[in-house]
Amino acid sequence: MAKKDASPINSSTSAEITLSLIKRIEPGEKEFFVSDTALTGFAIRVRPTGAMTYLVIYRFGSGREAPVRRYTIGSTKKVTPDEARRVAKAVVAEVVQGKDPAMEKSADRASPTFDTLKDEYLLTVDAKQKSSTYKLYAHWLDIASEALGRKKAKDVSQGEIERLHVSLKDKPITANRVLSTISSMFTWAMGTKAIPKMENPASGIKKYPEDSRERYLTSAELARLTARGCCSAA
Repeated sequence: MAKKDASPINSSTSAEITLSLIKRIEPGEKEFFVSDTALTGFAIRVRPTGAMTYLVIYRFGSGREAPVRRYTIGSTKKVTPDEARRVAKAVVAEVVQGKDPAMEKSADRASPTFDTLKDEYLLTVDAKQKSSTYKLYAHWLDIASEALGRKKAKDVSQGEIERLHVSLKDKPITANRVLSTISSMFTWAMGTKAIPKMENPASGIKKYPEDSRERYLTSAELARLTARGCCSAA
């Protein structure tokens, strides 16, 4: 039986990516790649620092002029070879179907969160609406941010907004204004292409009947409450 090669790997080569192979990789003076022999495009990038990441290298399109893409899967310290290979197979399958997963991943990473979208929307409201309107919109969207702020805006679901609306059931007018403002923000965001075209997640949610005895704070009252909050916090 032939003895398996146990020599260190410190330059670009091709071999089946396994845990034992990863243990043999040593960083060189320059970045290099170890390409998998079992799955075309699956590879490990090895940096001079010693950092190693799994990735899929592919061309988007046909011919030599087609641009080369690199889809990063993750660090070899956090992902096993088998886990990385499963992801790589899925990525390769998408490429075969004509998709560009690396670009889609990059676009998703750059997609704004609810809070980022809120800030951009309020800049427009501040520029085009009365000061009192701006303060009320900011107040209602701040309420929404407590539940949705860190989520990618494009990933906010109707169910999440419904749960937010229900959580405000004791203040039906406030709940309805929060809902309406979220809906307006998403309509604006799609109109300005801040997010892709999608179904507005705030649409189709039934509003509460509004009791005329309840009222929401005016901008002046909001300002006074904010000032008091600042003073008490100090």
